[in-house]
Amino acid sequence: MTAWCPDGALWHPVHQLCMTHQYALGPFPQKMKQECEKFRGQDAHECSEENWDIFFAGVLRGSGRCPSGSEFDVKLNACVNDEFGYGPFTQAQVQDCRTLQWAYTCETMQWPVAVLRGERAPPAANPYISAGTHSIQTSASLKGFSAKLLKYYANPENYRRIYAQVMDWFGTTRNACVAFISTALRNTGLPVPRALNAKGYNISTWTAALSEYLETTLGWQRVNRIHDLTAGDVVFTLDLDGSRRIPAHVFLFAGWIDDTSPKARVIDNQGFLHVRDLLGSQGNFTPFSYALRPPADQPTPK
Repeated sequence: MTAWCPDGALWHPVHQLCMTHQYALGPFPQKMKQECEKFRGQDAHECSEENWDIFFAGVLRGSGRCPSGSEFDVKLNACVNDEFGYGPFTQAQVQDCRTLQWAYTCETMQWPVAVLRGERAPPAANPYISAGTHSIQTSASLKGFSAKLLKYYANPENYRRIYAQVMDWFGTTRNACVAFISTALRNTGLPVPRALNAKGYNISTWTAALSEYLETTLGWQRVNRIHDLTAGDVVFTLDLDGSRRIPAHVFLFAGWIDDTSPKARVIDNQGFLHVRDLLGSQGNFTPFSYALRPPADQPTPK
């Protein structure tokens, strides 16, 4: 079988994994994750990351035809368990996946078994745009790219356009917060690549990779205090475990609903200009961690 790997990745014939630099591309089966957690001990949180060191991943994968925790299904011509199929897939399988409109799923190393069975991707729901008039908090000091991004993304027609674009290349709104904001950034003129970074994470689909790209490559400045937020800031939240390791979510901050509440109007994959508690005290929301802002758009000191 000729192994297919995503753009920017190479096939490692010994470990039988796709890799970029020294990282093997996941996600990996649950059994490999459990073995990883046993080995890592206090650093077991690293096992929740999609990409692992190529040599470590190779050892846990094993030397068999399929990764540990999956078996080869002759009918499906793939390594599978109850829920997923695991790469490498063939170029023909990837093309079939794309034809079935599974979009970004086809560019990964883990597919729902439904893809391999030849089932079409489920239809997407219409984008959530709540009724009524939305107030957007702006600032007299807001200027430059932040103002341009906010004006564009806070337009319902543009939001629908972004939704359609994300569905075209990513295929779902689930776990699509980075896909939404990266598409909005590209549509307003910022060259955010849909490519893997040096660690093997897609800059347009992975929170930490987007954050690193904006901050390190483009020189965006970090806003660490929630009270310093300005409309147009790109906000990242804490990880699901409450740490600052990998942001669980990213959205565009459009302003506070009033002067006393921690609730703000935000725009993301979950909806257009909806209300979110930035402290995470109400609802199933991860709290604010930090925001990023273009260097030229820092507020003018009063």
